[in-house]
Amino acid sequence: MQLSLHNKCLLELGCGLALPSLVASKFHSTKCFVSDKDIQLLQPFILSSAALNGLQCDFSFVELNWAAFDSAAVKDLAKCVGVVVASDCLYDEREYDNLFAVMRELKEGNKEVEILLGYEDRGAFDCLEEYAECYGFRLNDEINTRFWQRLESAGIASKFNRNCYLFKLTA
Repeated sequence: MQLSLHNKCLLELGCGLALPSLVASKFHSTKCFVSDKDIQLLQPFILSSAALNGLQCDFSFVELNWAAFDSAAVKDLAKCVGVVVASDCLYDEREYDNLFAVMRELKEGNKEVEILLGYEDRGAFDCLEEYAECYGFRLNDEINTRFWQRLESAGIASKFNRNCYLFKLTA
């Protein structure tokens, strides 16, 4: 499984300070949609980080509350992106349903969109697969496996937290 962000628009869900979008804009993506429920509050910090790192980012800021989203608007947004990233968004199990519902709408809006889920296991790992399946997804850990194999071959895997995962969601 090969994943490329080159010349693809990226949508980051629950962006916080938008580190994945900043990295993607530096190396790969042509445009990044950064979303969070409090995006107006976060926007100055994200722009400041971009400036401090000398990045010329083409960002669009999208307010997106997973608990109360407009399905049609999410599906329209999906048509503009090639890759969706949700990184460290699942720290509150009460938000799992909401996030997976948004990701399902994105996939319905664009069958070709690739969805990546970065996850740190905080004790709810067993139910993560069940949530994914309830929303029509399968957790593919091939990217995660290759990442850990590279760290092990470099002799540095022991320096990293093994409770962190990167999944590609497949339908």
